[in-house]
Amino acid sequence: ADKLAGEGAKKDMPSLLNLNIMKSLTTEGIRLASATQSQIYKAIIKQRILIPRKETTINLEYIKGAIEEATGMRPTSERIWLSLRHNFFAKSIREFYWKTMVGAYYLGEFWLHTQHQKDRAICTECNEVETMKHILTECMVSGQYDIWKLTQKLWETTEEEWPEPSYGMILGCNLMEFKDKEGNPNKSLRRFYTIIVTEAAFLIWKIRCE
Repeated sequence: ADKLAGEGAKKDMPSLLNLNIMKSLTTEGIRLASATQSQIYKAIIKQRILIPRKETTINLEYIKGAIEEATGMRPTSERIWLSLRHNFFAKSIREFYWKTMVGAYYLGEFWLHTQHQKDRAICTECNEVETMKHILTECMVSGQYDIWKLTQKLWETTEEEWPEPSYGMILGCNLMEFKDKEGNPNKSLRRFYTIIVTEAAFLIWKIRCE
């Protein structure tokens, strides 16, 4: 050691030493003995890989296709989720839209996977699998046809063309874009469209649940 120290002292330039700790000697994660329940929970959530539900993936594609067809711009999944948090929505409607997006309502395929209640999967009047898409755009007993016609009449007071309320358009209505006479984004018109479409969709759902 003295010999090496002497050799080092005679050098004009100091040697470059690797001071990094070997990976085999480091400890990853947190010490359980000192970790709080909150820290452990956050660590588990951080490592968890979230797999989107099948219905969520399908709904996102419905929205992307409808908005791209209407505006020429295909929204990202992140933008779609952010649009559902906008203050254009009443709290009850935000909850309805979020549950619809993630397939949280007991409809259609949910009942097909049960043993004794498979009949609840079918709309008794239409003899079709009762999905949210069926309720909002196809069913003849949910009131959807009349409600959308009334909503269209309300929209036509703006003298703007009525976007056909497809399922993707209904879910992604807050992503629609409207222009004023100068070609600038018309935020008030988008707000009006979002409000009447979401209120109409929620009313159809409430009538179905009566």
